Amino acid sequence: TCSKHGGFTALDAEVTSVFKEYNTGLRAKLSRNYLDALKAFEQVVILYPLWSEAHYQMADTLFRLGETDSAVSSLRTCLKHDPDNLDAQLLLANLYFKKGQKGAALNILDRISEKHKGTVYGLSARSVASSIRSGRNYYQIFPPN
Repeated sequence: TCSKHGGFTALDAEVTSVFKEYNTGLRAKLSRNYLDALKAFEQVVILYPLWSEAHYQMADTLFRLGETDSAVSSLRTCLKHDPDNLDAQLLLANLYFKKGQKGAALNILDRISEKHKGTVYGLSARSVASSIRSGRNYYQIFPPN
């Protein structure tokens, strides 16, 4: 019996509830219902603040809602708990570039392209970095849907 969570039955119920909320957020996000997705991911990170993937999903949802600064904050939290999360690193570079912080974006992209040569992540990072260096603006590289 855990002093914080109680017995196994209580802990199992809590974990089941959190995963249900997380999956609700993913389904809402896939349906482009970003406000409901955000609510779900906010609940998950309240209950499990160390779960980096939940922070990433929340950041991606905030990004899709146009909440750039909040998305950056969530990505920093995600990367604090999982510094090797390449999806989070690429999204953070994207957001830095969107905010006009080309140097910060290029630092991340160059690190990924060097460390992950020949992978989808490395090739993507190299391509975006090359486009930034050629003078293309954010919306030329990432056109709105």
